[in-house]
Amino acid sequence: MSIIPHRLQSVERLVSQVELGCHPGLMLDKLLKGVPEKSEYTGDLARSVVAARGDNDALKHLLARRSEKLAAVGAQTWTQKTVAPMALHLARASLLENANVCLHRTYGFAYLPGSGLKGMARAWAETVWRPAQTDKTAAQRTIDRIFGFADTKERKELLHENPDVAVFGPDDKEIKSHAGAIVFHDAWPTKWPELVIDILACHHDKYYKGEGAPGDWESPNLVNFLTVKSGTEFGFALSLAVKSGTESYLKLAATWLKGALTWVRAGAKTNAGYGQFAMDSKEPVVLPEKSHHLPVSLKLVSRAFLGGSTGNAENVLRTSSLRGLMRAWWRAGNSHLSLNELREREESLFGHASLGGKLATAADAVTGATVSVENAGIDFGGGGSKLGYLAYGPVGYSKEQKKNISQRASLRAGQNLHLRLQARDEESLTEGFKALWLMAALGGVGARSRRGWGSVMLDACVGSRDFHDKCGLPYLAACSTTTEYAQHLRAGLNRLVPEGVRPEPDALDWLGLSTGTTILVSTGTFPTYEAALEDLATHFMNFRSRLGQNRNNGEPGEDYHLTKHALENGTAPDSLPKRAQFGLPYLQTYRSLDGVTGDYTPMLEGKDLRRASSVLFKVVRLENGKFLWQVAYLPSRFLPEGAEIKLQKKLPKKKERESSRKKKEESSVDLTGEGNRLVPPSASLAVVESFLLELAGQARCLKVADAPMPEANLLPAKVEPPPPPPSPVESFLNRHNPPGPNDRGRHEHFVRVLKNARDEMPDHFADLCARCYAIIYGELAGKKLKPFKSDTLFKLLDENRKKEEP
Repeated sequence: MSIIPHRLQSVERLVSQVELGCHPGLMLDKLLKGVPEKSEYTGDLARSVVAARGDNDALKHLLARRSEKLAAVGAQTWTQKTVAPMALHLARASLLENANVCLHRTYGFAYLPGSGLKGMARAWAETVWRPAQTDKTAAQRTIDRIFGFADTKERKELLHENPDVAVFGPDDKEIKSHAGAIVFHDAWPTKWPELVIDILACHHDKYYKGEGAPGDWESPNLVNFLTVKSGTEFGFALSLAVKSGTESYLKLAATWLKGALTWVRAGAKTNAGYGQFAMDSKEPVVLPEKSHHLPVSLKLVSRAFLGGSTGNAENVLRTSSLRGLMRAWWRAGNSHLSLNELREREESLFGHASLGGKLATAADAVTGATVSVENAGIDFGGGGSKLGYLAYGPVGYSKEQKKNISQRASLRAGQNLHLRLQARDEESLTEGFKALWLMAALGGVGARSRRGWGSVMLDACVGSRDFHDKCGLPYLAACSTTTEYAQHLRAGLNRLVPEGVRPEPDALDWLGLSTGTTILVSTGTFPTYEAALEDLATHFMNFRSRLGQNRNNGEPGEDYHLTKHALENGTAPDSLPKRAQFGLPYLQTYRSLDGVTGDYTPMLEGKDLRRASSVLFKVVRLENGKFLWQVAYLPSRFLPEGAEIKLQKKLPKKKERESSRKKKEESSVDLTGEGNRLVPPSASLAVVESFLLELAGQARCLKVADAPMPEANLLPAKVEPPPPPPSPVESFLNRHNPPGPNDRGRHEHFVRVLKNARDEMPDHFADLCARCYAIIYGELAGKKLKPFKSDTLFKLLDENRKKEEP
């Protein structure tokens, strides 16, 4: 038996367990098996690395040895936890192209290299701390003494522009280069860090490559990569390289590093909020007043189905997801730009693969709060549930329970999500806020946000009200009536993209404000957001059901017959179903055909596409606590040039399995075939416009955005006309029409009121008696009750008539 030195025991222990999957680093670098280069396989590779659990006992032994060494050099130490996933970039040869995790080569755990921490601290010192100092020359000399400097090209340029920042030695000679006074040690985890799989969803791959437009027809390209789980604690350490006269630098360097960890963030994808650490409660570091940052608070108006990186809501809205939404709504607010100019300005603001953007989003480390997550299994009502209809997908119908049940976790309405925008300059911060304002005004977050779920509004937050005024955008959460809200929303949209410069819908290749933009808001208000959604869903369901399989004792609509005829005869239809204009793919299942489904899917160059709906539902909360619904129609080119639509006949899953075993029938048959594809409709979608006309025709809406509509005008006026003043009779009844305890009490009350009103309003007494008579008899007739002392009113009328006669 060989004797192994004590200092190598932990190393041998870890290496001996590689075959058991206890070394994530070796799993990532050496032990992954090759697979075809397809995105669906990268998840399997990443899961094999995540499954490699390290030895926490061995790490405790290593940390104890490390603490002894740090104490020996007099290091200043502290710990901080992450509040977001962390992606540490490190170029490494691996089958996982986006591994992004820095793992210790010997022990395999994730850590933060000291060189990276030193760079973060210096960046904070030079870009945040130094500009806030009165004597910037002295501040720069302090930075150089702590971090050191080399006689590089950048250094010469700095000295040429600012010769006073040169550092001089005791003999008054300029020091050309020297090492820093502070040593930045690697940051190790206090417990074995857990790796998790994160997802990057690129919706417009061709657009970012400069090959197309960011249309609503592209399916997201999901890329798996590894991150360190949020809530991981790391230990940091700084020590002196030169002990004479530099003790004060140690605390200053620690302050810079803590500020960088909290506000700049560590690792890769920091502009998207990755790598953020919690604020040190003992020595908090706040941003200087002159820095370009803005805290924002998003209030959830309706329940939000957030998937997160795991497909289920485990905490809050991910800042990376918010950043993606802001990019989309920034494009919507810049619909007047050309495609090339749009791409260049977006890359400058948000960044791209080889260039960091000027705008960053992160959780607010100062005002952040834990939100409440509700697990799956929430009851959304029985069959025919209107809320279940709008939430189809995250909510599914359970045959066993005979209810619509949520299939994933969600965030309750009424909560606030605290975030922060940071930018390199004031202009970039303004651009980011405008995008966020438009997202909160017209959109939402999470799954089914285009059907009213995850509706958000910008809520009151420190500095946000002033920034509204600075950008010339109204604070919508302060509106107390539907008319006021419609006026403010119109003003804000015109501020972003004036109606005179908006493009035509046919010329717009992405979601944006155009000449066809139409926005309706309900004139009535509702006590809850659920009531508002149910009211809107009633109109939507009734309209769509008339086109499809109408189950309300009516005949099936034309869409029903169109697709059924194609499925029965195995031939392509001569047109696209009208309901497909609300979004593609569009599926219609037929019980009469034993569960066969017709699936309309767009395609281009042999690849399946989609078409997100151009109609966006939303719920708005007024200042008085009431709710209204909003419908925004943002038309653009329906599908890209050259796209076609195919119709597939699909068997139900049970039949599909039987068909596969018998090999007698294909489970999916393309009925349209090559050369016989359906031509997609133009951007002017008549069916969608008919739905908007029907909503407006019921006098239940105010029109916010002007758009020429066929055969009708959706707007009575830009400002809702005031109601006519009440007549004397109506005013009298409004004052004397209480909810009586019962029918007899209401009748007797009106009799007493009429007796006392003869002298108060003699000119209108006859009309008042007639109105009271109609009220009483109308209520009693509706309840099938006999009137009480019905001759009393006639006696009063006769007395009044005799009094008026000469």
